[in-house]
Amino acid sequence: RRFESVHSLQQIGYNAPTIPIRSSFMKKIDNQPLKFKALQSTSKLFDRFPCVQSSVANIAGAIKQKAILPEDLLCIVDLKVASIVKCPTWIDTKASVASEHGISHEKLLAVFDYHHSKYFTESEKIALRLAQGLTETPPTIDELLFDQVMAYYTTEQITGLAIAIALENFRSRFNRCFGVQPIGKYSKLNELLKAIGMPKL
Repeated sequence: RRFESVHSLQQIGYNAPTIPIRSSFMKKIDNQPLKFKALQSTSKLFDRFPCVQSSVANIAGAIKQKAILPEDLLCIVDLKVASIVKCPTWIDTKASVASEHGISHEKLLAVFDYHHSKYFTESEKIALRLAQGLTETPPTIDELLFDQVMAYYTTEQITGLAIAIALENFRSRFNRCFGVQPIGKYSKLNELLKAIGMPKL
């Protein structure tokens, strides 16, 4: 595929399956005024928009169901997005998941300055570069970067990466609107926050 030659996801054969949504997502929200940084979860907010919640879950489920990208790669890509957006909640969540998949704390710290890091393969660096380019405002994706991505990944894999990066942008930026706070899933969260210039919790 050439850069700017695709007009729809269906054109490259990507169709998201429907994933059943747990009823716990559908609880009624209390009619109480919101306060900034008062939430540790957005689930009750999404109860007002169940179709949005189900769509997000379907997208995330579709990426995993395809199994075209390693879970540890998705973890570091998501962490890179959350760090650029400076969303402590998703930094916490993604670092915790990455740790469960055997990714060391040193490698997680290296995500923030990955260009010359010994912890990443060239293919991982290219994926992180794509995540950075898509997350910057405006996005900084050009034909050179696209060709570099194509050198390491298939069309289906690039589609999955783009979906994952866009989804993490949505989740992280949505959380920033409400100042959603992390619950401390990852024991060394403060070290990660310090590395990107964020205050400790």
